Amino acid sequence: MNIKRSLSVTARNLIRKSMTAALSTHLHEESWPYGSLVLAACTHNSTPLLLMSDLAEHTKSIISDNRVSLMYDGTRELTNPLSGPRVTVLGRAFRDFTPSNRLRFLARHPTASKYADFGDFGIYRVAVERAHLVLGFGEIHWLDEKNLIWQGHAEQFVSSEESLLLVLNSKHKNKLELIAEKVFGECSGAWHAIGSDPDGLDLKYGSRTTRINFSKPATNPREIESKIVEIYSETLASPSLSNLVKKYEG
Repeated sequence: MNIKRSLSVTARNLIRKSMTAALSTHLHEESWPYGSLVLAACTHNSTPLLLMSDLAEHTKSIISDNRVSLMYDGTRELTNPLSGPRVTVLGRAFRDFTPSNRLRFLARHPTASKYADFGDFGIYRVAVERAHLVLGFGEIHWLDEKNLIWQGHAEQFVSSEESLLLVLNSKHKNKLELIAEKVFGECSGAWHAIGSDPDGLDLKYGSRTTRINFSKPATNPREIESKIVEIYSETLASPSLSNLVKKYEG
């Protein structure tokens, strides 16, 4: 993997794994910078998705100036947070009416379904222009849209996701549970897949989430099932799981 691609994958995985983000807008009447905590999801190609109310200050700001930034924080469990990874995405927010994007957001945040149908709520998509990736002290990189957003054909992943998740959560349920527990150190339980994409698979159990980042992206949805079988076999065969953690945690 070349350096630029490695940076791109790292930045995408931060976006894909994050359940929340810090949204910054210009306060609509005063032009002050305004920060908000928002629930976060993304499309199959890693374009950010948000669910927001028209009554919120940040939404009012977006209506007058749709330039935004989103900061995804991968440092929360570190003793020294400034030594860890985070990425700030710059882009423009647009109201989005794509049914698959709405389903994808609610699969990640099922409690949001309680208010998602209220008349003032809607999905917003952030069209990325560039991103600022920080991996620690002195490790700072700018990425343009083409080096951040996955550039393959996402349509095939969108159209097959529902059937793929059904297969994974029935045929491979035990495999997902073992991987979550043994590779990622999560508690044992009914872990299930809630989202798939070329870079990995999102898992959920109750309020807990984790993510399997593939060592190489899947070129088509069929590969995802075979990758899970491969990771499961590696988990059973490996005398030490530390290498698997490094390989699939991202």
